[in-house]
Amino acid sequence: MNLIAAHQARSVLRLAFHDAIGFSTSKDGVGGADGSIIVFDDIEMQSPANRGLNITSSLLKPFIEKHKISPGDL
Repeated sequence: MNLIAAHQARSVLRLAFHDAIGFSTSKDGVGGADGSIIVFDDIEMQSPANRGLNITSSLLKPFIEKHKISPGDL
């Protein structure tokens, strides 16, 4: 695996982790690994913890559209 592929793999895992650990404290049942970090990246990327994940999110959006899957399923 070359250096670029290794970096991309780490970024995708980091994005999934940050999506999964983000949860709502309300009792409406939202949050967790639901793909919201990709869907609402304009909001989610404002968190300092998500710095740099906007690139990964933008690279995954065409894949999601092409394969007709939901961001949560990805």
